[in-house]
Amino acid sequence: MSNTVVDFIEKFFDKENISFSINKSYWNTETRIIAKNYDTPFKEDASVLLDKCILLNTYLGHYFLPLKYVSGYEIYYRYDYFKEKQEMY
Repeated sequence: MSNTVVDFIEKFFDKENISFSINKSYWNTETRIIAKNYDTPFKEDASVLLDKCILLNTYLGHYFLPLKYVSGYEIYYRYDYFKEKQEMY
């Protein structure tokens, strides 16, 4: 994954916590980027984050992948709901 893609994702998820991990093997290198947002008190907030993931999929699939900035990608979206704040812990 090129620095261009990483920079783009950092700017794209500027309000979320971003972490990176890079796994290198003999055959390839995998870059894992995790964007977390712990401040989604309403369904609408979770919907905004999901919309960002859908838009990111569009950019990756229709721009970065054809230009060979990435060789492949996967996007996972996970939303945890707790009735009470104490249940998170």
